[in-house]
Order: sequence, then structure tokens, then C-alpha cells
Amino acid sequence: MLIGGEVNISSPSFPNRYPPNQQCLYYFNAPDQASYSILIEQLILVDLLGNGVISRDIFLLGNGSVTGQHVIFQAPRYVTPGTAMFIGHRQMWAIFQSDYVYHQKGFRLHISRVPVNTTCHEEEIFCNSGESCYKDTLFYTGIIEPHEAYHIIQICQRCRNEDFWCRTGTGCIRQEFVCDNHMHCLDGSDEFDCPKTEWIHMETDDKTYLTSPNYPGHHPLRVNCTWFFTASDEGNTFKITFIDVELNYDYLAIGETHEVYSNTAAHIDYWFSPETLWINNTHMWVRFSAYYWTETLRGFFIQVERTNNKASCLENEFTCGNGITCLDRSMVCNTYAQCYDGSDEDENCEYCGSEQVNITFDRPGVLHSIPVYPHPYPYGISCQWFIYAQDEGFIVLIFKHLTITTNYDFLTIGVGDIISHDTTVFHFSGEGMPNSLTLNTTSGWMTFQTMSGWWEGFIIELHLSAVYVPCGTGEYLCDSGYGCLNQSLLCDNNPQCLNGSDEIGCDLCGADSISLQENETIFLPSPNYPQPPPSNILCTWTIITAPDHLGRPSLVFKDFSLNDGYDFVEVKQLNDKVFTATGDYVPESITSGDNSLTVIFDTETWSLGHRGFMLELFLNSENATCNTGDFTCQDTSFVLICLHGYQRCDGEPLCPDKSDEMECGECGKRYIRIGSDEEVVTLSSPGFPELYRNEILCTWTVSATGSRHILLMIDTFHLEDGFDFLSVGNGDSSAVGIESTIVKLTGMIKLRTITSVGESMWLQFATDRTGRTKGFNVNFTQVLGYEDICSDDQFDCGDGFCIEPQAKCDGFNDCLNNAEEITCAYITCPGSYLCNSMDAIDTRMCVTMGEVCDGKYDCMVGDDEESCDKNRCPNGCSCEYSEDELIIHCDEGWTTDTLGGVPKITQSLYLLNGNISKLTPGLFKGLFQLKIISLAKNGIGEFEERAFDGLGSITWLDLSYNRFMVLNKRLFEDFKNLRQLFMLDIPLTYIHNTAFEGLNRLQTLVLVRSKDVNQKLEFTSGAFREIKELEILYTDDHRLCCNFDNLQKCEVLSPQPPLFNCGSLMQNNVLRVFMWLLGLSALIGNFAVILWRFKEKPTKRSAAHAIQNFMISNLAASDFLMGIYMVILASVDVYYGDEYFIYSDSWRSGKLCKFTGFLSLISGEASVAFLTLISFDRFMAAVFPFSRFRFTLKTIQITALILWCICFIISIVPIVLAGPNSDFYDLSDVCIGLPLITRPSSYELQATGIGNKMFDIPVARDTKPAWYFSIAIFLGVNLACFLSIMVFYIAIFVRLKQSAKRVRRGKSHRDEKRMAIKMAVVVGTDFLCWMPVILMGLLSQTGLVVIPLEAYTWSVVFIIPINSSLNPYLYTIATLVASRKNRVGGETSSTMSQVDKGNTGNTIMSTMSGPPGGRADDVGPNLPECDG
Repeated sequence: MLIGGEVNISSPSFPNRYPPNQQCLYYFNAPDQASYSILIEQLILVDLLGNGVISRDIFLLGNGSVTGQHVIFQAPRYVTPGTAMFIGHRQMWAIFQSDYVYHQKGFRLHISRVPVNTTCHEEEIFCNSGESCYKDTLFYTGIIEPHEAYHIIQICQRCRNEDFWCRTGTGCIRQEFVCDNHMHCLDGSDEFDCPKTEWIHMETDDKTYLTSPNYPGHHPLRVNCTWFFTASDEGNTFKITFIDVELNYDYLAIGETHEVYSNTAAHIDYWFSPETLWINNTHMWVRFSAYYWTETLRGFFIQVERTNNKASCLENEFTCGNGITCLDRSMVCNTYAQCYDGSDEDENCEYCGSEQVNITFDRPGVLHSIPVYPHPYPYGISCQWFIYAQDEGFIVLIFKHLTITTNYDFLTIGVGDIISHDTTVFHFSGEGMPNSLTLNTTSGWMTFQTMSGWWEGFIIELHLSAVYVPCGTGEYLCDSGYGCLNQSLLCDNNPQCLNGSDEIGCDLCGADSISLQENETIFLPSPNYPQPPPSNILCTWTIITAPDHLGRPSLVFKDFSLNDGYDFVEVKQLNDKVFTATGDYVPESITSGDNSLTVIFDTETWSLGHRGFMLELFLNSENATCNTGDFTCQDTSFVLICLHGYQRCDGEPLCPDKSDEMECGECGKRYIRIGSDEEVVTLSSPGFPELYRNEILCTWTVSATGSRHILLMIDTFHLEDGFDFLSVGNGDSSAVGIESTIVKLTGMIKLRTITSVGESMWLQFATDRTGRTKGFNVNFTQVLGYEDICSDDQFDCGDGFCIEPQAKCDGFNDCLNNAEEITCAYITCPGSYLCNSMDAIDTRMCVTMGEVCDGKYDCMVGDDEESCDKNRCPNGCSCEYSEDELIIHCDEGWTTDTLGGVPKITQSLYLLNGNISKLTPGLFKGLFQLKIISLAKNGIGEFEERAFDGLGSITWLDLSYNRFMVLNKRLFEDFKNLRQLFMLDIPLTYIHNTAFEGLNRLQTLVLVRSKDVNQKLEFTSGAFREIKELEILYTDDHRLCCNFDNLQKCEVLSPQPPLFNCGSLMQNNVLRVFMWLLGLSALIGNFAVILWRFKEKPTKRSAAHAIQNFMISNLAASDFLMGIYMVILASVDVYYGDEYFIYSDSWRSGKLCKFTGFLSLISGEASVAFLTLISFDRFMAAVFPFSRFRFTLKTIQITALILWCICFIISIVPIVLAGPNSDFYDLSDVCIGLPLITRPSSYELQATGIGNKMFDIPVARDTKPAWYFSIAIFLGVNLACFLSIMVFYIAIFVRLKQSAKRVRRGKSHRDEKRMAIKMAVVVGTDFLCWMPVILMGLLSQTGLVVIPLEAYTWSVVFIIPINSSLNPYLYTIATLVASRKNRVGGETSSTMSQVDKGNTGNTIMSTMSGPPGGRADDVGPNLPECDG
């Protein structure tokens, strides 16, 4: 056809599936000085070799007038719509061929002649603008490769001047994305050919060697190396000798001059490697490119020599037309153009020989694969022959050999002289040839087409017979009447006959009834499994439960692969169909509802590339259920159908009731099918029109029917720009990925429609952790093609995309093919940045303000990254550079809108004095380079979760002088690199247990609360577990210093409690064990004493005995309170454990501690009072035995009541008045205020700090006595009582000595010794209990000694309660022993007592051994109680 303007070509029946066995040839001739512009609107072919299927359709384009020569484009299975090609030759051909197996939609191409106003040379091609000529060598096999000829694309306006055109024409990207190690083009072409360059200078006779990387090992993927050679000796030549070359789909290009791909001399790849190459120039370039998707080979090893010899080839070599390339002559006319000018494959090569073959009875013919059988035939040839019988008879073809590549190369034979599907009688690919083939006509035809070059091909003898030649003995005649086959080829699962009759009638199904027994497994394969099952077979199997066996038949789909929509497996129960399976998507298992199942297998076509199936059969239980994790179809009335867990809500309903696609969560139905052209289906983001949720991922598949396209119409679209995305692609959800993606949308868009290439489209909606907007609402319908899909108020991009009219000439690519920007005379950039133009080229480009100063060059001349301190400084802020780092100060206030104007390259940001009550998530997203940020003095009262999302590079953070009271969970999780954190003057009251997660590199922490905060800071030790490298801490809470193991410096900015220590209440296990032992001893022992005294029966001297019992019982009661005190402390130690220090302040100020302190104080003082009272009573009885003053029961009760009241007042008043800053009294960790410490009387503030943050550290200067009440009680009252008791007992001892002289010497000595021991015990225990505390108090208050903190705990455990624990046992033991002796002595002791009654000495002795006027067994060693 003559192209005068433009024309469309398409495959037969387009847009419906093309028919089988089609061959279409197209020839194009254009006037001189014209080229072709080809736009592929759609191209989908069958290519199933990769799946084990032998089926492939072909579409080729080439230059010239000879079909099959100069192939420049071989279509893959799928080409992205909108792909453009330019062919700079006036003659062009195209061929389309389909086989007889599978069929697809085919292709539609728009071809236009490009007129030119410029005369171009023969070796040049024309830009589609018709204004420029460019060397053909700048184009890769006739198709523009933008990474090789970028400047051509700019001037031809395929992309904007500053943009990069993706290899497959899927779009344009900005230049800074090229070679950034990230694929932005769908085909990854922006990462191709990223150069590694070396310059080499050579002089005459210099010699060097070049090798591919890692030679002789396999070179790496994605390698692009360039060598530039220079020489100063004009007239000499570069000689390149190819010593070793082994490339895959990689290539080595060599050319003249110093510009890569200019004057290309050779292009070496998998198909071609010359012997020698000569470059007669002083400049030469060598370029090696390794594509990333192919397996690499050894590479190359070449020698480069600078010589004064002229270019010359050897006698056995072929010299290319350019005179500089030498080839082995075996490479000539092999269909592969090794010469760069194609001279080795010119019109003198005859690949197929004569198309017409005439035969007679006497002169048979021979046809064989070319060019030289039995050597492998070449790639990409298409031969056709017409066979004519010169005499009347039958044409007989005898196959001597036939081996061609399955599914790639095809031999087709037909009758008559018209090549068509209707006249075809034999179509073959692979091995297993017939013996002979007889044509019942006097003419026939044969075609041979190759897509590979791996096998030796064929040789066929052509004979003419006067009679019809039947098949021989042992041969099978195909039902078509054409083709005699060996019997060995029958039922071999490989149909040789055209209609497949050699595979019909084969008994491949096996037994039709299968009986299952318990614990038995039977496998049921499809015929010929795992090879493809034959066509047109029908197998029926009945599966039953064997007699006398229980259970229900079950079948498990172990393997399943059938021709989808053509071959089926049907499962029935009785006569009810329960499931039909096709393709390769089936349930996990099916279990019958009774004792039988029927399986029917029906095929229509030969399932090329499909294995068939393998079913596992067994008896299941009567109450069978699906496995854990599987999904059970809801309708179980007939059978139990179990699906794999991943088949739930996957967009492919498998359950007959479709229950597997119901209730599929917030993403809703994931599979959408459009049933007719009129149907419109709506899809919205989850929650629309409300805000969508963060961190969701939804994938949907939309399918059309009747070979239609999916038309997506955008109604509403608003996502978080740059962070949340809706991706749209061709295919179903299994095809989700960069290769099938059509477009990836974010923000607010002007695009309104998207059209799929095929019958299905997938969408994937993904959101990040923060930031939400309204989302999207889109509609779907199905259309026949791309025509008339845009409304009148929309701009038609011409490729299935429609955009809003205001998108035209706005400087942004809204159409993928840039159609709306190509013809614009000028552009406007409202709300965006207009880039400066280059001197020679108008860039006509806009970039968003977010892309200005983002660290990437978006504008062609890079002006978007210049003067950021002036061009992009937020309103109300000051900006400056410091050592190439941008610093922004917003010291006079700011709002959230201010952050939108902060450039992404900002590294220091100071946001002060803003009125920001709450930090919401996502405010700082996009500021990835920010290292320092100050948010001080903003009144921030709350941080929402993930408020700092996106600040992963921050090393310095200041949150001082704000109003937040809580550090929320995971507040700092994004600060993986934070080193310094400042929080000064904040009313913080609570730290969440996970607030500091992520701060594992923090080194300095300043946490100082406001002075007017009275509430204690609440936290747990686990809140700081992530901070493992902290070295410096400034805080006003002394407890924080205990949370870090590697802390080198901890400065507390407020006075610490004098008795604070880190760790538990009891500092070690010794204290902990004895606290429990002595506490329980005092508790149990004193309770026993009280109970024993209460139950003791009165004697005849009941009055005196009652007085004695009363005083001892009161003493035991006071000691009992000491036991309660110790058990409470021991329990608190167990309760808090090692985290006691955290709660120490709240414990000391709590009610329980005050109550405990009250018990300890009243117990100690009551014990002191009653010991003094008992000692006074002894003193009066011993020293003044005849005094009228004696305690009666009533007076002792009144005295005891008064003492208890006094002790109660003494104990309750200081507890009520106790306070942390009180000089009167305060409670320690053990809830008692011992006078063992002093308090600083004044502080001196020492200034220290970090950087520009200064702190005042209080340092104590002078000390003063602390807790005057404690001093008065312990050093005054208790000391006076001890001295009184000691005086009383000294006086008793002196009186006793005087009276002892009146009795016998022996008896006097024994009594004296006994009394001395008793008094020593009384006075000694008092001394040991009281004096250590008194002495330590005196020493500490006078400043002579600083008592360590541990002394407090040791005093409470081992000194104060010792008498409370031992007294009851000594009382009891002594009393029991005395009572026993009394019973043994009998009347003797009684008589002696009566005799001595009037004697003074005896009275004293009686007083020491018993109560006044009482019995000796009433008295034990009355050991005094300490004051606690």
C-alpha cells in the first residue's frame, strides 16, 4: 500500500480474537524522503512456551521490500499501548502469522507517513516533526532508544525537553531519576546504561586489551562500560582483534569519533562477532552494555592496536560494505546481518531458493530446510514453495527427516496454489514425522517459518504418482485422508494428524469404578499425566465406599492444570452437579455427603502446556471437617468443599454459593466482574466519603466480558500527596507489579479515565502510617476500544486516557504520552514553580513547590535547587546557609501551614513561639534530611501517636517550655538517630512504658520539670529500657539516675532527699531474711505472751500478781506493734522489689508509710515508758521496802492509760506534721525518722550546660540539725529513760549488797551473783538497743561523722527490734523454768520465804525474784524494750 498520509492495520477480526492459521503480509511504499511513524495502540499475541505450551503467534516489522529481511521489530507477547516507533526508510513490510492452537486479540497499529521539508541522506532518518535528519546509527534496530539518543527525543518532542522517555514508551520521567539505582520506568530503562567511563590514549604500535568485567567469569548484570580512545598520529588506524566473545543479549558497540553511538562501526552481540575491525580515525569509542534481565556469560576479550597498516581482510574473510569489518565467510547469507550496513545479507542472498517446484514422473523434486541441510537452519526466515505436477497424477511427499523446534518453527502443507487455513492439510512443529503424505491434486504448497535456529530441519522428497498411494502395512491414515503415520505415533499424546484423529479413541481413562476402603489412598490421574491430556476425550469415574466400610469419599486436588474454558472436570453427587473445575484454580478438597462421588473429565482441545490433574482419593470420616486454617464453603447440604486459606477473599469465587468472597473486610469485594456494556460498577476507598484508615492495603481485580476493555472513570480523587497511592495495572491481582502497572496515582489529579489493555484490570490502594484524606470514588464499565471514551469537556490523550481540560499546557504530564503538552506554545504554572529555560531550548516545564529545594534537580538547568534561602524561605521565617546546610528560624511564631513551605533539604529547623496545642501525625513528613529541630515555647500540650513520623534523621530535638504532661506510647519511635533530647520546664507527670522506644542511640537527656508541678512523676523502670547508650542526664527527679547502666554523669537540678538510694527497700538478702525472721518472731512471741498472761489463773496474792501481769502485758503489747511494723516493711520490700526507688517518694508520703511510722514510734516509746515504770516499781520495792507508796491495780491502770495517751500524742503529731522540707520531722524509707542526718542550711547554684542549654546545679554549703522532734525524742527522752533505768538498777544492786551481809556467806554469794546477772541483762540489752542510735545521733548532729545511708536500714533490722523479738521468749522460758523449780522445791522454798518475810534482805531478794508481795514464778528476766 502507498502511504500518502496515515492508515490503520489490525489483525483479522480485531478487536475479537483472531482466527487460527492466519498469515497476513503488509507492504508499504512511501515517496522519497519520508519515514514512518508507528503507534502501537494494542498488541497481544500468544506466546506460551515459557509455561511448557507449544503455541506462538508472530508479528514482525522490517525495512526493505523483501519479507523476512532486515527485521527490526519482533513483537513479544504484549506491548504497552502507546509505544511509538520510527522507521527511517521509505519501504517497510510487516507479517502476522497465527498457529492453530491458541488465539488472542491481536493488534492494531496506526501508521503514518512523516513528511519532511529537509533533504536527508540515505543513511539518515527523519524526525517526526519533519524538520530534522539524524543518523540511522543513533537508533537501535530502527526503534528509538531514548537512553542512546536523548537529544533526538527532545527535539522530536516525544517527551519534554528535560524529561527521559522510557524504553517501551510507557511514559517520561525527570532526569534526576535516571541512574539513581531505583526503577521509575515500568520497564526499568531509566537504570539502563548508567556509564562507567575510561579514557585511553595510544600512539603508533601501542597495544592494549579490553575485557568485560570479571572476565573470564560471568560479567555482572546492569553493567555499562565506555572506553574512549584517542591518538595524535593522524593517518594511522585502530585495529581491533576479537580474541574471545561470548555474549547473551548483551552487546558491544564500537564506533568512530568521541561521541558514543555516533558513526557506529560494529554492533557485537549474541548473534555476531567479527574477526577484525579497523577504525581509521584518531578517536574511537567502545561501549559494553549488559541488560539486567538476562543471564550473563563470559563476556569478551579483545585486543586494540594502533598501527600504520591499512584496513584489509584475509582471503577467507568477507569484507563488509563499510570496508572496515572482516567476517568469516560462513556468516554471509545466514539471515543474520553482522555487517552494520547489512551488506552480508543483501539482496544477493537467496534463503528459500525458488518458490516454484515442478515435478514429473521422471523428475522428482527435493525440498529441505535452508540454507544448508543438515546444518541448523537460521532464525527468522519465512519460506514458501508451490509444487506443481507437470503431468496428471498425485503428488506424494516422502519425509526423510523432520526435526524442528517445537512451538517455534512450523512446517505447513496444503493443497492447491492458495495458502490459507481452508487448504491446509498438514501443520507440524517438533518431532515425530509421518512417513508420507499424498495430495489428491496436481498442485500443493508448503511454508516453513522459524523463530529459532537450533535443529537441522527437514528433507522431503517430492514424487508424482499416477495412482493414489495408500498407506503401507502398519501405517495409520489420518481421518482427513492426508498423512500416513507409524503405529507407534498413535495415542502418544502428540497429534500428528491435522484433526488429531491419531489421538482419538484411545482407551486412556482406565477403570470407570473405584471402590474405597478404610485407610486406603488411591491416586486418580488424568490420561497421560503429567503430559497434556488428549483432545476430545470423555472419562467418567464413579467413586464409592466399599461394602462393609464406613466413611465418605473425599478427593484432594494434588495437581490441576487444564486449558481454561475448554477442558473441564465435573464433580457430581448422584445426579446433582456440585462443582466444575477448569484452568488451574481449584479447591483443596471435596467430600461427598453420602457414599459416592462421580468425576467426569471432558476435553475439547489438545491442552498444550497443561499437565492435566492428579486427584487423591480416600475415605473420610462421617463427621469430616476442613483442616485448621482452611475455609469451609457455607452450603454443606450436599458436599463438604474446603478451600485453602489464601483462597478466601481473593477475587476468585470457588464455593458454589460464593461464600468465600463474602464478608471480606474493609476492602470489600476484591473481585469485580462487569457483565455487559451498559453495566457500571462503583468502587470506593474504605470509609469513603469519610477519611480512610492508615496502613491499609487493598487489591481489587476488575474483569470484562466479550473481549472488552475496562474503562475506569474517576469521579473523586484525593489522597495524601506522595505518601498514599492508588496503582492501576493490566491483568488480575496476580499480575500486580511494576511490569503491569499502567499508572500510579497520588494527591489530587486531573486524570479522568484509564483504559486497560486486556479484559482485566487490577487496582491496589496503599496508605502509610500517618495522614488521611477523603480517598477516591471510581466507576467501571467495559468498552470495545479507545475511541469516543472521553466526554466533550475532557481532553482525549488518544491512548485510553482522558484528562480535565485545564490540564492542557499546565507544564505537567497528565497524559502518559504527554499529548496535552506537546503542541503548547507556552505554559502557565499557577501555584507551581516555572523552571528557567536553557539558552537554546525552551524547557516549558513546571514543578510543584514541594519539588523545589528537595535535593533533586527537577528543572533542566537545576534552578529549582538554587538560592533556597531566598526562593523557598517560609513566610515569617529567616533562612540562611551554614556550611552548605540550610537553617530556618521561625522565632516569631508559626502554624502548621508554615511546614508546607519548609524545603525538604532543610537540615536545621527552629520553630518557636507558636500557638500549637497539639502535634498531629504527619506534620513533618517529607523532611527526611532534617537533623536538628527545636519546638520550644509553643504551648504544646499533647502529642498524638506518630506525631514525629518522618523525622528519622533527627539527631537533636528540643521540646522545652511546653505544656505537655504526658509522654505517649511510642512517641519517639521514629528517632532512630537521635543523640540529644531536651525537655526543660515542662509540667510532665507521666511517662508511658513505651514512650522512649527507638531511642537506642540517645547519649544526652535533659528532663527538668516545671517548678510549680507538685505531682510526682509517674513511670516504670521499663520506660527507659530502650535507652542503652545514655551518658549524660540532667533532671530534677533524682530517681531517674537509677535507670541507666552506662550513665557517666547524672546532675540533679533540685535537692535530693537525704536518705534516697537506688534499688530495693532492703539492700541485700541478709537484711531481707532477718527482717522477716525478727518481725515474725516479735509478732508471734509477744502475741503468745499476751495470750498466756491473759489466761493465767489468779492466786491468793491476786492483787500483786494482777499488777505484775498488767505491766508485762502492756510491755508485750508495745513489742507486738513493733512486730507489725517489721512485717509491713518486709512485705513492702517484696511488693516493690528492685523498682522500689521509683515509688519511694510516693511510699514515704503515703498513708501506709505514715501508719507504719506511727506503729514504730508508739511501739518504741510505749516500750520505753513501761520499762521505766517497771524499773521504778522494782526500785521502790527494793530500796524503800517499807515505804507507804505502792502501786495498786487501779493506780497502775491509770498510769498505763496516761502513758499510752502520751505515747499516742508523741507518735501521731510528728506523723501529721511530717513533710519533705520540714525541719521538725520527716519519714525515711523505713517510715521512721532517726536523728542520723543533717540538712543543708544553704545552697550555692553552679552553672553548667550542654551547648547553648545552661542549667543551675544546687550545691550544699553548710549543714544544720535535721528533724528536731526526732532529736528531742531519741537523744532526749530515750536517753533520760535509759539513764533512769540504769540508776534504778544501780541503787537496787547497792541496796542488795548491804542486805546481803545479814545472811550466810554462801547463800549471799549465790544470790549476789544471780542478781548481778539479771541486772546486767536488763541494763545491757537496753544499752545495746538504745545507745547505738543515741551515739550515732550525737555524732551526726554535731557534724563529727556522716552516717551512711545503709545505717538506717541496719538499725531498723538489727538494733531497734532486738528486744521486741527476744523478750517474749526470755519471759516465757524463765517463767516456765522458775515454775518447774518451784514445784520441785515444794514446801522448803515456801518455809524459807515465810521465815525471811520480815527480813529486809529477804525482802530485797524477793523483790528481785518476783513481783511485790507476789510469787517467784511470776517474774522472768524483765528485759527492756528498745525505742524503735
